[in-house]
Amino acid sequence: MARNKAERWSQIETFALADALWKELATNFGYLPVTPALLDFVFSLFRAVTPLGVSSSLDPHQSLVFLNRWKDSAGYREAFETISKQAEQSLNILAVLNQIEDVRPLLAFDTYRHIDLRILADIRDGLFNGTLSPPWKPGSGRRHANSFTGCGMTPALNRSTVRWRCRLNSSKRCQSLS
Repeated sequence: MARNKAERWSQIETFALADALWKELATNFGYLPVTPALLDFVFSLFRAVTPLGVSSSLDPHQSLVFLNRWKDSAGYREAFETISKQAEQSLNILAVLNQIEDVRPLLAFDTYRHIDLRILADIRDGLFNGTLSPPWKPGSGRRHANSFTGCGMTPALNRSTVRWRCRLNSSKRCQSLS
C-alpha cells in the first residue's frame, strides 16, 4: 500500500474489483462503513488489535492475524512500518500511551513502535530499581526489542544485569523518535 498505491488501486478499479474487495473485507473482517476507504480499513485494523484510544468494529482475531502476517512478511515489512507510524500519529497513540501507568496489559501488543519502547523502558527501569514484578520475566522484552527494526534499542549485557540503552526519558514517557 505504501508503494505504487495509486497504480494498484487504479488496476482494482479498471478490472471492476473494488466491490468484490469491499465485500471480502466485510465478510472476513466485519468492515461495513457507509463509504469504504482503504486507509480507513487499515486504521480500523490497527484500532481492532490495540486497546488504546478509539475502538474498532472489526474482528480483533482476524485483524491480529492479518497485521502479524503483514508485519512478519519480508517483502512488505517496510510498508507495514510506514503505515503503522501513520496510524500511530493519526490515532495519537503516543499521548494515550503516556497516560498509562502499567503497561503490562500491553505485552501482547506490538503493533506500534512506541508500545515496544515503553514496555522495554519499564523493564529497564524495573531492573535498575529492583522493582521488576510479574508478569515481567527474563526474556519478556526480547520480542519487543526485535519487533521494529532500527528502533534504537540495544541490549548491553553486564555480568549480573541486562541494561537497555534506549531513547526514552526517565519519566517513562515515550519521546517521539522522528
